[in-house]
Amino acid sequence: SACAWCPPGRIAPGYGADECDKCPIGTYAEGIGLSNCTVCGGGAPLWTTMRKLMVKGEEKWVSTDEAETQGYCGCDVGARFDESGACIECTTEGIDCPGMGAVVVQPGYYSDGVLSVFKCGTPINCKGGPPGDTCQEGREGI
Repeated sequence: SACAWCPPGRIAPGYGADECDKCPIGTYAEGIGLSNCTVCGGGAPLWTTMRKLMVKGEEKWVSTDEAETQGYCGCDVGARFDESGACIECTTEGIDCPGMGAVVVQPGYYSDGVLSVFKCGTPINCKGGPPGDTCQEGREGI
């Protein structure tokens, strides 16, 4: 049989290997013929590899192995990026962190887009969504 290079997302586990191994979750291999996967975020906590999939009719970030580029790297579910680009736990009241560093403001809360989150006096006026776009139509922030 002919030798073939391992494709992106897979690595040769050793010299002369006849099969390629998948890069595990939290790592990626960007080129062909590689023997090591690169760890996302330099090995810092809360980093993972994810892809967006349709789950029960809804787009969700799902952990994935066999990542082919650094573009699959981001913060795990329940974490977000801070100002320095590090992943931190998503502990602010009124927001959810669905994965890859994304932040979603919960209904009943308002955000000005800079991650200052406020509970709405009249919750029905705050629809939730991406920071900076959380007021009902015809309303504006504080």
